[in-house]
Amino acid sequence: MYTVSMKITDAHFQSYEEFGYCIFKDYVSPAQVEAMRQRIDDIMMGKIVYEGMFFQKDPATMDMNAAGKKDLTFDGASINYRKIKDLEYDDVFLAFMQNDVFRAMAEKYIGKNVSSMRAMVMNKPPHTNSLLPYHQDISEKWEMTIPPVFTIWTAIDAATMSNGCLEIVPKSHKHGVIGIGHIITSEEEAQYAPPGSSIFVELKPSESILFHNGVLHRSGANKTDKPRRALTLCLLDAETHHKKTGKPYPVIFGEGALTVEEVKGLKKIPAHVYE
Repeated sequence: MYTVSMKITDAHFQSYEEFGYCIFKDYVSPAQVEAMRQRIDDIMMGKIVYEGMFFQKDPATMDMNAAGKKDLTFDGASINYRKIKDLEYDDVFLAFMQNDVFRAMAEKYIGKNVSSMRAMVMNKPPHTNSLLPYHQDISEKWEMTIPPVFTIWTAIDAATMSNGCLEIVPKSHKHGVIGIGHIITSEEEAQYAPPGSSIFVELKPSESILFHNGVLHRSGANKTDKPRRALTLCLLDAETHHKKTGKPYPVIFGEGALTVEEVKGLKKIPAHVYE
């Protein structure tokens, strides 16, 4: 397990509770981030294959002749995947996710036994105009018995205003679930995220923003010639089950947690919770 090179301070707790987010820096080595960068390169290029892993290509890069294709699995070597999920079952990513900073924050705000709603790399390929509108990482339509609590967004590549870094609305978590949650309407945006209420979160590789799932956030286009990739880990109580399947979510911390040893060398992803 990776060790922590900094202590969590009261300022982190205060920022999270008051503004809905906090930033973590200098808690992971450049070598650890490079290992994640190399691993996601290998996964996207098909050098490492996990049967059943979730893949989704960036719509702006898809062949229009295949626009109707349900592209949720590996579809050949490409830098244009927008989402790669199921990274709880990769040893490099799991080792990073189980660091002591994340564990301490999860224990304080969720409990000792904590699961991952999703662990995925979000990628903005070079020179793509894909925009992510304002939304919350929560929805009353999501089929889970207990809602998720917070998301940790870690820069694998530098996240800047030029390549589509996060833009968040501080304190917006205090509104609770807006509407039914997730993507908000233009009317709700005018009320809850008016001009001047947001901040851009530029991060260096290895830096993380941890934010409450009620915080409104969005991201813009990548106008550069390099990808903008980030690991997003959304955490919830390990007692949570999917309402339709009855399945629990992958345990990250506490009783029954996945271990790096058991996922190392894994070739097939277990059946998805939501299937």
